[in-house]
Amino acid sequence: MSQVITMAEKVCTKCAVSKPLSDYYFDSRRNYVRPSCKDCVKKEASIHQKNTKEKQAQRQRDWRAKNSDKWQAYTQAYYEQNKEYIKEYKANWVQQNLDKHNALMAKRRAVELKAMPSWADLKAIRTEYSLAKWCSKVTGIQYEVDHIIPLQGKRVCGLHVANNLQVIPQSNNRKKSNQFHI
Repeated sequence: MSQVITMAEKVCTKCAVSKPLSDYYFDSRRNYVRPSCKDCVKKEASIHQKNTKEKQAQRQRDWRAKNSDKWQAYTQAYYEQNKEYIKEYKANWVQQNLDKHNALMAKRRAVELKAMPSWADLKAIRTEYSLAKWCSKVTGIQYEVDHIIPLQGKRVCGLHVANNLQVIPQSNNRKKSNQFHI
């Protein structure tokens, strides 16, 4: 059974559906009606745009992986130049997104609880945190407790136990992030 097409209709080359000419783009410079309907053209454009964004994001990830030293130096320099702005931005974000912040902190606590075995020495763990507070007070430099093997590392995950903790300056802990260095 063939379709009956009136003069004001055209069959789209992409979806093969007969549609009125108003559903097609018209190029007045060439006096030409595009072969694909507006819906198909828009769909194609959105797919192309999505693919382009994905390719660009993948190129950025690849570059950062290949040039991790350059990327780390850049991010460190940016942080040093914009330290006050970043602090203010984070504080504002926490204030405006208290629910998200609380969820992130709850996740962190849950990860620590899962990473803390029943045999963990709680007194020794508390001692590490007390030592960090004492070092900060005595030296005037902020100290933090760092997990030597990170709790949420990319390659390996450690435990929240005393022998996986170390007291280091806050700046060093920020540089280390969740990396594990042998």
